[in-house]
Amino acid sequence: MKKTRVGLFYGGVDQEREVSKKSAQTVRTNLDTAKYEVVSVEILPEETFAIAGKEMPFEKICSNIDIAVLALHGLFGEDGTLQRLLDENMVPHTGSDALASAVSFSKLLTKDVFERFNIKTPAYTKATRDECPNKTACKIKAGEIFMSFPQPCVVKPTSAGSSLGVSICNSVVEITEGLHNAFQIGDKVVIEEFISGCEATVGVIDEFRDQDVYALPAVEIVPPVNKEFFDFETKYDGTTQEICPAVLSEDVAQELGDIATKVHKTLHLKDYSRTDFIIHPTRGIFALEVNTLPGLSAESLFPKELNAVGILMEEFLDHIIQRNLN
Repeated sequence: MKKTRVGLFYGGVDQEREVSKKSAQTVRTNLDTAKYEVVSVEILPEETFAIAGKEMPFEKICSNIDIAVLALHGLFGEDGTLQRLLDENMVPHTGSDALASAVSFSKLLTKDVFERFNIKTPAYTKATRDECPNKTACKIKAGEIFMSFPQPCVVKPTSAGSSLGVSICNSVVEITEGLHNAFQIGDKVVIEEFISGCEATVGVIDEFRDQDVYALPAVEIVPPVNKEFFDFETKYDGTTQEICPAVLSEDVAQELGDIATKVHKTLHLKDYSRTDFIIHPTRGIFALEVNTLPGLSAESLFPKELNAVGILMEEFLDHIIQRNLN
């Protein structure tokens, strides 16, 4: 039987390169070698492509693979850029299409969609680099935000993953610093009402176990006591407690799954996704953002959800590959 040639894309152009490499290793280890021949394609920081350390034209890579599996996070991989290039070369790929990826990667556009389709999300506003070209301008903008917006607040880059550049702010000084830090990553910043409560996340899979969209059990995220939230460092250093299935009432667990499914469908996502939530003790569930290519490494949350309901990584990967080949 002829094996399917899988182009495994990993690496990337930003700080999430190392996380991507770990996700790729999971994929490489769990693909059925009787069915699939893996071609590992690294995306280099210069936005070029390499196989076994040798740079190669993208079109040549595309002509030698049957499907692309995306083990990518962050810019170029999760924002729709690579998806568009693959579509132009008529190469099927796992994960959402270029437009859905681009919209979902933008926290601002995602929140606009949430509001339009009545998916409860924290109050938000925005700031642009044009408004804050320097530290003085950031301070003036911070003063406006502090006086006109619910406090405390969360300042985050519009387009970045793994909580990069995120700050929880309680004063004009902290908002100023938060804006300055977030503008190191992108030209637009989202300012969001800080909601205290239980952090949770829920993954979903398309057309699985006889369901149109199958919701995985929620993970409850408990950062270490010296951290206010699940930041980049605590995502990967092993200090965060991740409880799966989350210790929640049956009604709350069901609602989380229903909202994650609605987010997936509303944003026209494909194959799988993972939505992050805050559960306030009296105000209920707030959707924060969605991950179109959740991490697949040993430290990642999505594999913990698979494991909790007895789904082998090999089974999951085979499922998302075959539904795109077919």
